[in-house]
Amino acid sequence: RLNALLTAQIEPPDARLKRAGMDYIDQVNLVRHSNWNSFCAQRKGRLILLTTKGQGSLYDLGYLSDDTLMFGQESAGVPEEVAMVCDARVRIPMAASARSLNLAVSAGIAISEAWFELLRDRICAAFVGIERDAGSDADFDYIGWNRDDDESGASGGGVRGVMKGKVFEKVGVNVSTVGGIFGPEFAKSMHGASDDPSFFATGISLVAHMANPQVPAVHMNTRFLCTAKRWFGGGADLTPPLPI
Repeated sequence: RLNALLTAQIEPPDARLKRAGMDYIDQVNLVRHSNWNSFCAQRKGRLILLTTKGQGSLYDLGYLSDDTLMFGQESAGVPEEVAMVCDARVRIPMAASARSLNLAVSAGIAISEAWFELLRDRICAAFVGIERDAGSDADFDYIGWNRDDDESGASGGGVRGVMKGKVFEKVGVNVSTVGGIFGPEFAKSMHGASDDPSFFATGISLVAHMANPQVPAVHMNTRFLCTAKRWFGGGADLTPPLPI
């Protein structure tokens, strides 16, 4: 769902809206609001503002299914009175040498991070439910990390979720969002990175090893990658711990 605060009437055929939505504008649940009060009257859950003035990192917040992510104008952000009523203001960490991200890239980073975190929560809840059915009170421990041990988080990071229980000897569900520059040789082998080695990647992975050696281990990952090209990749497998 896309909530658009429009100061002027912009119909879907309008060149500006169609250019922004490209071929997908007709697939979007677009809700128009003529003013700020109209939007506030119907919104539910927290309002999360993405801003360069954010107090915390995008990756540290933790997202809920009814959150609304807000993005202001690329050149000016949102008015201060709007920023003040938001439930959280977060920023996307960036390397000191980087000047800025455009609005489309920023929105893609934030939405994918929130989506993968919510998918992680659904998967973990299902694993915990299996443990509860077996009479176990095991639960996940979550540990945040930054790529390259960078305390600023400028190159990204993620959260590891780990549980040891009665059914699962050990199960891990991890989300991460990272970016940077590929090495020269590796860039040659990556789709869309031969001319520009910069990249962005976000995704989720899980590994589940069972206490019962008769049950195969499970591995799965899916990831969204951006170079000069964009694509989803991933896969899953079952690995028998005993010879068949």
